[in-house]
Amino acid sequence: MEPTAERIWSELMEGNARFAMGNLRTRDVVAERKAIAHSPKPKAVVLTCADPRVDPDIIFDTRLGDLFVLRVAGNTADKKALGSMEFAITDLNVPLAIVLGHMYCGAVKIACSRKKVDSPYLKAVIERLRPAVDKARGEGEERIRFVERENARLVAHEVIEHEAALRARIQSHQLSVVSAWYNVETGEVQRLD
Repeated sequence: MEPTAERIWSELMEGNARFAMGNLRTRDVVAERKAIAHSPKPKAVVLTCADPRVDPDIIFDTRLGDLFVLRVAGNTADKKALGSMEFAITDLNVPLAIVLGHMYCGAVKIACSRKKVDSPYLKAVIERLRPAVDKARGEGEERIRFVERENARLVAHEVIEHEAALRARIQSHQLSVVSAWYNVETGEVQRLD
């Protein structure tokens, strides 16, 4: 029997606790690589930021191939990211989708500053963050922390609303979508929903 989304989340949180304490498991990457070479079976898809401090495979202390990871500045979801998530969910039957925001996100900081951005590519990232910025409360760092978390929640909601096939999987309990936030100082992941 395949593990449920809640069981997978629980395992990921156990791995995150090991990471936060500095007690990563011993790995045999050669055996892990051989085990998935011809048939990948990821347990979860993770949409997270491209920030080098945020590496889901390490912060959840997973094995090679356990996670289908998508990384883009600000953990934003455009059509390509949503399509990639849909592929993992529908073609690889991944039962858990995680949108993982993080502390000290540079893209969020730029979006919150409302500085003029000349690059059309960076503008596209900032625009994807605008709904969270528009809902922002507080000032300074408190405001930025709010936007980091709110953006993860909004993107998770967007994943749910993206495609009828995904909504059907959620309704039939074949898929769970979780928003979470990573504290880069403590190493801990916090579930938001």
